[in-house]
Amino acid sequence: MAGTLSGGERRMLNIGVALMSDPTMLIIDELSLGLMPKIVTELFNALKKVNEEKGISIFLVEQYVKKALEFSSRGYLMEKGKIVLDGDSNKMLYHPYIQEAYI
Repeated sequence: MAGTLSGGERRMLNIGVALMSDPTMLIIDELSLGLMPKIVTELFNALKKVNEEKGISIFLVEQYVKKALEFSSRGYLMEKGKIVLDGDSNKMLYHPYIQEAYI
C-alpha cells in the first residue's frame, strides 16, 4: 500500500504513475520538500534520465535554486508572482543576483 512508503518512495511512485500516461511534460512542485539530500539527488538523477531517454519535458518548481539550475536547461526566477529573471540555466546559476539572494 502506498501509505506505508517513505516520502521519497511516494514521490517516486507519483512520478511513475504520471509516466504511465505517456506524457509529453511532467509538472513537479517542490520535488525536494521534506526529503533527505541523498534521496533528492537520486530523484533529480532519475528525472534527468527520463528527460534524456524519453524526451519528456519537465517543469520543476523548486526551492533549492542551485540544484534546480544544475538540473535544468532553462530557468525562470519568480518573485511575488512575477518572472524577474529567465534564461539559460548555466548562465543564471552564476548571475550575481541569484548568487547573492539564493545560493
